[in-house]
Amino acid sequence: VYRVFVIDADGETRELATFKRAAGVGGNWMRTIGGLSSDGNLLCVVHGEHGDILHNAMRVLDADTGAVVADLEDPGRNLESAVWTPDHQVIFTSSLGAYERPAIWDPRSGERRDIAIELPGAVFPVDRFEDGSLLARHEFEAAGQMLRIALDLLDRSPND
Repeated sequence: VYRVFVIDADGETRELATFKRAAGVGGNWMRTIGGLSSDGNLLCVVHGEHGDILHNAMRVLDADTGAVVADLEDPGRNLESAVWTPDHQVIFTSSLGAYERPAIWDPRSGERRDIAIELPGAVFPVDRFEDGSLLARHEFEAAGQMLRIALDLLDRSPND
C-alpha cells in the first residue's frame, strides 16, 4: 500500500490518499517538481493503479480534501508530471510518440496538448520561466542540452 500524506500549516500530519499499487508525488525522479501546485491547492500523483508500474498514469487531487480532480492515462505509455503553471495546468512528460515529449494538461477541463518538437531524441520538461516559457532537457545519442521553449498555454475563460 502506498500512502500520500500532507502536513498542514499547524504541523498536523494527515493521510490524503491511499493507493494499492505504486504511487508517488510528482515525477519519479528527484529532478522534477511537479507534485504540488504553486498555491498548494492541487497535488499531482503518478501511479500504477491501472496495473502497470512501468507506464504511470497521473491523478490530480484536491490538497485539502483528497478528492480526485482528474485522471490522465495513456495505456501502455508513461506519464510523468514535471511542473505546474500558475493557473493549474500540469506540464508533463508524455511517451505517446517515438520519443518522450512535453505536454500540457488542464485537470479542470480535461484538455490536453502534446507539444510538437522537431528534434531527434527525448525532450523532458524541467521547469518554467517567469515569462511562461519552458526549460527542457534534450537528450540524443548520449548527449544532452538545455532548451528554452515558448509555450502557448491552454486557453482560459475570463472567469478562470
